[in-house]
Amino acid sequence: MPLDLEGAAGASDDTYFYSAGGFSSSLFAILDAVYRYNRVTNSWDAMASMPQAVGYGVAVYYPPGNKIYVFGGMVDIFTGDNTNITQIYDIASNTWTQGANMPDAGSFMGHANGDKQKHVKCAPKQMRFTI
Repeated sequence: MPLDLEGAAGASDDTYFYSAGGFSSSLFAILDAVYRYNRVTNSWDAMASMPQAVGYGVAVYYPPGNKIYVFGGMVDIFTGDNTNITQIYDIASNTWTQGANMPDAGSFMGHANGDKQKHVKCAPKQMRFTI
C-alpha cells in the first residue's frame, strides 16, 4: 500500500480490493485517499479521492449497482468526532456521490450482509437499512 494506513474502510468486488480513507500515523491525519489492490499484478493504484476524509468507517460492496458504500467514520482525530455521511463509490466511472445520511454518527463499525439487507453495527446502537 502506498501509505501507512490504519482504520481504512475496505471492500472487494471479487476482482479488486478497495481501501477508502483511514488514518496515517506518519502524516497524523485522516485521509480521503482511495486505493485499489490488484492481486494478479500485486500492485496498488490510486483511485478518485473520497469527497469527505474519514477514518474507521465501514465499507460494503453492493453487486447489483457495482458500487461501494462507505458509511460514517471519524472526521477529527483530535476530538474523535464522527460523521453520519454515506459516500458511494461507482467502480465503473471511478466517481463518488453522496447517499442518504445514517440515522446517527459512528465509527469503528462492523457490517453483515443478508438477503439484500446491509446491517451496520455501531456500538451501542444498531442501524439496519436496505440498499
